[in-house]
Amino acid sequence: MQQHRLAAGIAAIVLASIATGWAQPAAPAGRGGGNAAQAGIPVYTFKPTDLTYHAPMKPVWHIADIIAAHKGQTDWAQPVVKDAWFNIQYISLGAGKKTPVSFQGDTAILFIVHSGRVRFTFKDFPAIEAGEDGLVSIPARTPYAIETISSTPSIRFEVRNVMAGTLFPVADNATPPPAPPGYTTVRVDCRCQLASVKDQKPQYFDYGGWAKANPDVQRAPGMPKAPGQFYMDGLMFLYTGRSTTGVPLPPPNVVGHFHTGQAEWWYVLEGNMATRIEGQGDVYGNHGDIIYSPQGAYHQTIMLGKPSTRTPAGTTGVMDSAISLVPPGAGGGE
Repeated sequence: MQQHRLAAGIAAIVLASIATGWAQPAAPAGRGGGNAAQAGIPVYTFKPTDLTYHAPMKPVWHIADIIAAHKGQTDWAQPVVKDAWFNIQYISLGAGKKTPVSFQGDTAILFIVHSGRVRFTFKDFPAIEAGEDGLVSIPARTPYAIETISSTPSIRFEVRNVMAGTLFPVADNATPPPAPPGYTTVRVDCRCQLASVKDQKPQYFDYGGWAKANPDVQRAPGMPKAPGQFYMDGLMFLYTGRSTTGVPLPPPNVVGHFHTGQAEWWYVLEGNMATRIEGQGDVYGNHGDIIYSPQGAYHQTIMLGKPSTRTPAGTTGVMDSAISLVPPGAGGGE
């Protein structure tokens, strides 16, 4: 079952051809998906009829609008995704400020630093200092704190699996943390062991630094999993998909593909992009924005910038319902 889950997650981020045309490329063995050379399997399926966006989700959240909405504040949080798979928010932390020590009970947590500079500190691992467009993953049961070390507030993009439970060790927090709306802070005993996730440790990749030094390279080597593959476990993944040449908008009849088992979102890590979303038209995002396509909506990503990078991300905790489903005889797109 786990192999099927991983294959389904990977299928959602197979890159389309950026050289010529809009036919989906041949999928590597074991990754699913259709392509122009290999005929798809005609099937019937059940496509959702309700493609409504439910708050806080919307087609695009522009980071510039978020910052403007919090003008005059140094510390704020803006939820942007809360669906069946993820809780995602942008968080600003003032200069010199530090979060309480916490850890995730059974899931990893992922970060993208949008601006400023932060230091992640751990008990059992070296500190990580991350600047603009830095990627950070922290495994379950690994206590950490985040501190803004730049002279201006830091803004981070924080990705939690919907099953995540955040815990604050009493030994490291003299004052109980304030609870979010709808919750109350309680003291309990956690029957768990810290750092008990075998062979896992915090990971960091300076994507911003690498991208500036390598404007003509499509996939970043040296990432924890493989070139362009920053993180994957049994619950979620985060990869980078880059275009160095830019891609024009496809013809109006190109609708892309949809998934019956998950929604899909993209963080614009570099440059700018568009996503053609069923019922929304062409939705545009710039560096630091997030674009969201509901479960069951046809969508097609278009990397407009030269270069431009998106972080395809999703959950590997779905089975074959995450494969790409395309109109009869059509290429699937991204």
